[in-house]
Amino acid sequence: MDIKLLFDFVATFLWPLLMAYGAYLHREISAMQTKIENLQEAHHRHVAQVNKDFATREVVSDLENKLTIVLNRIDDKVTRILEERK
Repeated sequence: MDIKLLFDFVATFLWPLLMAYGAYLHREISAMQTKIENLQEAHHRHVAQVNKDFATREVVSDLENKLTIVLNRIDDKVTRILEERK
């Protein structure tokens, strides 16, 4: 009879409690997976934006260097013209 009482206790109380706890854990794990996926997506977007900004800054830096070279050439030409007029 003790085994029947133990089985009845497990079947009546313990098993439903374990099933409910398992469902709770499943829900929490699913929510955590969703949060991780959202964080990974946000991270990838951030990395893409940083790469885009970095490339843009690199292009601007190249443009600045080219502009400086051209302005220096213009300055040299203007200086030569002014020296020739003296």
